[in-house]
Amino acid sequence: MQPSRLTVLIISCVLMVSTLFAVPVPVGADTLPRRLSDAAFWQMINDFSEPIIDPTFNVDNFVSNERAYQDVVSDLKLRSRKNGVYVGVGPDQNFTYVVAFKPRMAFIVDIRRQNLIQHLLFKAVSEMSRNRADFIARLFSRPRPRGLKNSSSAQVLFAAFSSVPGDEVLFSFNSKAIERWLVERKG
Repeated sequence: MQPSRLTVLIISCVLMVSTLFAVPVPVGADTLPRRLSDAAFWQMINDFSEPIIDPTFNVDNFVSNERAYQDVVSDLKLRSRKNGVYVGVGPDQNFTYVVAFKPRMAFIVDIRRQNLIQHLLFKAVSEMSRNRADFIARLFSRPRPRGLKNSSSAQVLFAAFSSVPGDEVLFSFNSKAIERWLVERKG
């Protein structure tokens, strides 16, 4: 019996992750691309993904319930190299690791198709937004409050947005804009 694509991908990811924490050795030419084209990105998703036989999964865990995942960041930063590749599994705690390790490329592997869709949503909203305030406005479908600066802290941003109600019309507009961004612009 041949292993599934997912099994092969998980084994490959485990091997890649284990190399992240090995003792760094000098490497020859840098062969990691600076970025992937949209076509290469979508082809990778298609090649790495299992065919969708049953789109349901008995648990949709989009937000990590782990409290200690940040406890390892400082130790892992000492063992990893910037500008490399990050491989993670599961929900959104990966964003913390990606920001901390600053990889050139990141792969987040998960059996749940909905997590792929969630990460594509974040990718689109990030690419469509000029700054963090625009990102929050678009993600939560709230008009951007006046007076926010690019240097506004997360605390200031969320305090400002907390008094602005969500907007159904803006939600509908944003949903369609995100879908157009992914389908029409990104292919």
